[in-house]
Amino acid sequence: MKIEAVMTKEVESCQPHTPIHAVSKKMKELDVGVMPICEQYQLVGLATDRDLVVNAVAAQIPLDSPISKS
Repeated sequence: MKIEAVMTKEVESCQPHTPIHAVSKKMKELDVGVMPICEQYQLVGLATDRDLVVNAVAAQIPLDSPISKS
């Protein structure tokens, strides 16, 4: 079996300025635990469900803050 047989070809992503709450909402809609963060079609990072809980919610970061610090 080739990897292309099981990989997702139409990947959705968010941009670094996307608010945390919008990223988590999109992850829920897509039923995924990882969201690629892209800037001008270039992957700049990944947001995981664990990142959202441990680094945002537990740290009491406002959910309207952008997903990326930079």
